[in-house]
Amino acid sequence: MDIIIVIIILFLSITFAVNYYNIYTIEQFDENTNTINGLLKTTANLYKYVLLKKNPNIKSINYIKSHQDGSIINTEQADNAGEYYVKLNGGYLTTDKYNNYGITEKTQTDNEIFTIHNIYDNKYYYKSLLDIDSEEVDAKEYGNFGIIKSKVSGQCLTNEDSKISLELCRDTEKQRWSIINEVE
Repeated sequence: MDIIIVIIILFLSITFAVNYYNIYTIEQFDENTNTINGLLKTTANLYKYVLLKKNPNIKSINYIKSHQDGSIINTEQADNAGEYYVKLNGGYLTTDKYNNYGITEKTQTDNEIFTIHNIYDNKYYYKSLLDIDSEEVDAKEYGNFGIIKSKVSGQCLTNEDSKISLELCRDTEKQRWSIINEVE
């Protein structure tokens, strides 16, 4: 049933986008194509959310591996799909709205919740995470990596030579993580 709803949302979104924009020039066509591509990505993310929430057989993310130095950190699924706890030094990474962070025992508050954003291209990266208008960015493929972002402070998990911190999100390898389910 949920998949049918996602398909209906996708169909209605594309129909709206095509009808809303009149295609007269190549520039307008490109803009419409970008709008439709954005709707497709949003629908794909919604589909993944529905699958993860409704299908307990899909593995959650157990570890993240730093692109900066290969450090591996444990994660634990929180109650909501796409939300995780970051486990460090026998505790849980926590933060507050003032950007203070530390390690605490698990209290199951939003201060400990992190979201993992899968990045496939730089337009999504800049627009969604860094709030930079994607029109200013030349499209280029990044390859697949994740950004781990605090639900409360909005800061990104950063690794610099195995020193973990939370910092403003920016385009740096120190904030890029591979998502893995088993440590080799």
